[in-house]
Amino acid sequence: MNRLHASTYSHFEDLKYVRQLRSIEFRASTNGKELTIGEAAELLGVPEPWIYAHTRQSSKNPIPHFKTDSGGLRFIEKELLDYSRDRHHGTNRFLTTVDLEQELASRLGVSARRAYGFVAHPENYKNPLPITLGERLLSSVAGLREEFQQLGSTAKGGRPKTLLPSEDKKLPGKYEALKSDLH
Repeated sequence: MNRLHASTYSHFEDLKYVRQLRSIEFRASTNGKELTIGEAAELLGVPEPWIYAHTRQSSKNPIPHFKTDSGGLRFIEKELLDYSRDRHHGTNRFLTTVDLEQELASRLGVSARRAYGFVAHPENYKNPLPITLGERLLSSVAGLREEFQQLGSTAKGGRPKTLLPSEDKKLPGKYEALKSDLH
């Protein structure tokens, strides 16, 4: 896979991460609140049928829930947030990738179909990105980094992260390269 196309894919993953943080972390007002199915769906940004599907016994990845005396489903907000945080790397997708691909396409000034190709089949792109597309990618990465840094700390508090996930993944390799240069 071309390194520039890998950068496009990394940017997509960063975009997904930032959108999930924005949609999940900042919707929560209190952690111990009991939620209905509609409120749980709104918190996670998914349709209600998705919630029903993930509360069935046959679900491979059930969401934490309990039944009331009358048989209704209820959710604890903190448990839902913990569940979603544990799965933000793609096991469950709380945002559809279509929305993210469209946002990526508008950021890069390409068609949604081409953005989908970058994300779903990066191995098909052997040629380097055109200069204008590369410049738009760099501009979009810088804008996303700035947006990410403005998000602040998580709902649990702590120090806000300053590096996007793709930048965080590259650190060990950069460290090893610097270490070998020193030796």
